[in-house]
Amino acid sequence: MNQHAPTAAAAARETPEPKASWLPMMALFMAQVLMSFNVAALPVSLGGMVEDFGVAPTVASSTIVTYGLVVAAVVMTGSKLGRRIGWVKMFRTVMALFIVSSLVMIFAPSAGWAIAVRASPA
Repeated sequence: MNQHAPTAAAAARETPEPKASWLPMMALFMAQVLMSFNVAALPVSLGGMVEDFGVAPTVASSTIVTYGLVVAAVVMTGSKLGRRIGWVKMFRTVMALFIVSSLVMIFAPSAGWAIAVRASPA
């Protein structure tokens, strides 16, 4: 037996594994924080939404519920699409949709617009 030839186990220990980036995990964490903040902050603003839009509290509440349900429904779909078309392309598309829907939500002229924008997949 050759004493100078390394064994397979020794060779495996010598080659370092590439370090994985924490960036994707941090992006997912921040997205979850944003979702948690949205769900927690929207009920606080319920009175202002009712007053500004001149609608019943049930209409403003349905906006909040619609938002949570749609987000929950598209998580698995987004995961599947990410695997099929690529994570970077999917991330950029979702970010663009989120920015547009957030801006429309901010400047929504009526409760109908707010509900429709919150029902969008982003």
